Amino acid sequence: DGTLVHNHFSSNHANFGGALHAYVCSGMLQIDNCDFEYNNASDRGGALYMQRHDRAAIVKSRFKKNRAMFGGALGSESSSTIQVGDCAFDSNAADDAGGGIWLTDGRCWVGRSIFENNQARYNGGAAGAAGGDLFLWRSKVERNRVKGFGGGLYAVDSSLLMANHCEIVRNRAGVNGGGLFADNGSTIRLRSTHVVANWTPGSSTGALGVHS
Repeated sequence: DGTLVHNHFSSNHANFGGALHAYVCSGMLQIDNCDFEYNNASDRGGALYMQRHDRAAIVKSRFKKNRAMFGGALGSESSSTIQVGDCAFDSNAADDAGGGIWLTDGRCWVGRSIFENNQARYNGGAAGAAGGDLFLWRSKVERNRVKGFGGGLYAVDSSLLMANHCEIVRNRAGVNGGGLFADNGSTIRLRSTHVVANWTPGSSTGALGVHS
C-alpha cells in the first residue's frame, strides 16, 4: 500500500507516468489533496500511470497541463481499478487519445469531478476507454476537444461507458461525436445526464455518435 497526502508534483518526465508509475503492485494506492501539473510522459500517463496495480483511490486532487501520448493526466492498463472523487482535470493533453484519462482494460469510477479544456489529437478529449469500463457520476465534462472522435468521451473495443447525473457540454470533435462516441462493440449508457451544445462540423453527430 502507499499513501500520498498534500503533495505537489511538477515538471517531471518519464516514459510511463511522468510523476508516478505504479507497477505490478498489490494493495491500495491512496492519493489525497495532491497537485499534478506540467508533468510529461512520452508514452502513457502524463502525471500518473497505473500498470497492473490492484487499486487506487484519488480524491480532492488537481491535474493541470500534463501531457502524454495516451492519458494526458492519468493512464491505466490491465486489471487496475481506480476510484476518482472530487478531482479536477484541466488543460491536459494527449498526442493520441484520452486528454484527461485513458483506460486500457480495468475499471475507473469518477465522481463529482470536472474535466475542462482537455484535448487529444484523435479520440477522447476528456477521457476514453479501450476494452475497459468507465463510470462517471455527478461530473462535468466541458469544453474538451479532439480532431477525431469523441470530443468529450470515447469508448472502443467493447468498452462500457456510463454517465449518471452528469453534464456533457460544449465539447468539440473534428469528425464525429462532439459529446460522446462509441466504436467497435462499445456501449454507452446515460441516465439523467445533460448533453448540451456539443459540436461536430459538417453532417456528423454533434451530441452522440455510435459505430458498431
